Amino acid sequence: MSLNQLDLDNFVDAVKVNNFGGAAALLPKLKIICTTFTFTENQQGIYEKIFHRTLLENACLYYVKIKDILGFNRNFAQVKQYYDEKHTSILSPSQNHLLILGLNLLHLLSSNQLPDFHTELELIPVEMHKDPHIRHPIQFEQYLMEGAYNKLWSSRADVPSETYTVFMDMMFTTVRYIIPFNFYNLNNLII
Repeated sequence: MSLNQLDLDNFVDAVKVNNFGGAAALLPKLKIICTTFTFTENQQGIYEKIFHRTLLENACLYYVKIKDILGFNRNFAQVKQYYDEKHTSILSPSQNHLLILGLNLLHLLSSNQLPDFHTELELIPVEMHKDPHIRHPIQFEQYLMEGAYNKLWSSRADVPSETYTVFMDMMFTTVRYIIPFNFYNLNNLII
């Protein structure tokens, strides 16, 4: 096992156990290592792509856990390329793939970016919609559109991952803003 792989494994472990200091120390070093990669189409290039994808996925999780949404956005924009058909056909599957996509969907909902939510959802194959990581944001959006705020609140208890709670909390803040705003607009229409 190379030193780089050992550092990546330590970073992944630090993110899993919420050792944010350890993760913060390793992340810049690992990103610099990735700048030396050539990402060719040979065996070494495949290893580099898997290394980079793993780093970016765990960086997404790290930034969500420390509630740095801009950091999540930056890393999601980079890791998203590894979820297209070209890469999924040559790389081994990622166990965080659907978790990261679900987090992005929840992020879009929590920041009231509904058109972007639907665009991203259409890019996810329909057979993946049954996975709890994707199904949860879909149900969440349904409850939001129905105005079933009690179901929204109760859905917080059955999140598929602890990292979802960050965006769920943001969503409840957004909903608390939207409801009075809608009532105000409705009241102005009636008058």
